[in-house]
Amino acid sequence: MYVHNYSKIINQNGWFAYLFSSLVKIVNIFCYSNKTKVKKLRMQLHTPNKDKSTSMYLLDIRILIGTLVAIGSLVTPDEYIKIILDGISEEYDSFVTSVTSCLDP
Repeated sequence: MYVHNYSKIINQNGWFAYLFSSLVKIVNIFCYSNKTKVKKLRMQLHTPNKDKSTSMYLLDIRILIGTLVAIGSLVTPDEYIKIILDGISEEYDSFVTSVTSCLDP
């Protein structure tokens, strides 16, 4: 009953409406920044940098995917494999060919 009376006071003073609108603004800012961040990270994932060593490339991919998962954007195993195979250097072309031929139905 005390909470109910307290909410009446808040509503009468307009604080509840102010608090609610402020919360909505914060959520919108957070969602917008996450969408922007997800787009940027996914673009980095799909833009391979073949100037790096393979181990550095794989580490970068692992960090990017970990970051995406941490902010709630999942990467499917198929997408993960495709990203790795698209970005490794030409010295692994025979490996990429054999893996992709096994993956294709």
